[in-house]
Formats: sequence, C-alpha cells, structure tokens
Amino acid sequence: MKTTFPFVIAAVLLMGCGAATNTDDLSRKRAELDSLKAQYKATAALIKTAEEWIAEHDTTVVKNLPAVTTFALNPSTFEHFVQVHGTVKADKSADLFAMGGGRVRRVLVKEGDLVRTGQLLIDLDNDAIDKQIASAESGYALAKDVFEKQNMLWKQKIGSEVQFLPSQKPDGAGRGRGRCTA
Repeated sequence: MKTTFPFVIAAVLLMGCGAATNTDDLSRKRAELDSLKAQYKATAALIKTAEEWIAEHDTTVVKNLPAVTTFALNPSTFEHFVQVHGTVKADKSADLFAMGGGRVRRVLVKEGDLVRTGQLLIDLDNDAIDKQIASAESGYALAKDVFEKQNMLWKQKIGSEVQFLPSQKPDGAGRGRGRCTA
C-alpha cells in the first residue's frame, strides 16, 4: 500500500490540477497577448520617431514639396470666354432682304447696335436697279405709243385684228379674243 499511495496522490493532484491548467493557460496566453500588444505599440512609436528623425536629417532624400510663390493682388477685370455650338433663337430679331439686288456700299450699324423701325441700316449701290427701271419705263412708253397708234387705226377700220390685238397688252395676252378693251 505504501507503493500505491504516492500514485493515488499524484492521480488526485493531476485530476484536480487538470481543470485549473486550462484556465491558467488561457489566463497566461491572454497576459502574453496583452504584453505583446504593448510591445508592438511601443515599437511602432519608436519606428515612427526614427522615420521622422531620418526624414528631417537625411540630405539624400529628395523632398517633393510644392513650390509656393506669392504676389500682390491688383484689382482687374476678369475676362473668360467659352466657345459653344448651337442654335440661338431671339424673340426680336429680323432677317434683312433687299427688295431688289445691289451691291452694299456701306453698313451703317454695327453688330449688337439697337435699331428702330425705319432706321437706315445699309446703303446699296442700286445703279443696276436704276438701269432696269429706266429700261422698263422706256419699254412701257414704246408699248403705250404702239397701242395708241394701233387703236387709232383700228377705230378708223384700218388694219387687221391680228395687228391690233398684240398692241393691247405688251405680253400679247389679248391674242385671239376678237374684241378690244381700251
């Protein structure tokens, strides 16, 4: 029995310590983790301090600092231009068309000027129009003379209706009607 007694005591002690061993190990590991975390924070702080000191004292490192310049401000006009493409529709704009052709001699207004009804905007070289008007007036006078002469002859029963009818209208629109309207 003397030989079994130490074995029994050892077994009882081992069983009793077995549950405590797990909690002791857990407590010990937690304490070790907390210690390592504290060492990590202290080491990180030392690393940061060392990096800052090297950054300040190392002349081989090229510092990418922005160049800063200053100048005195003077009031001035701010001009900014934007180029855009599109269609603009104004509520009060007008297109200008000449009644007759002609070459523009002078433009009497500038772009953006305010204009009023009846204001002269451009000066046209209307020599060609004047020539056309003179030609039309001489054609009219000739047609009128021919008509008057043909009408007198017709009233005197001289000549034929074929000669009289084209003289009624310069374009010959009265041909073939058979009667005269003066």
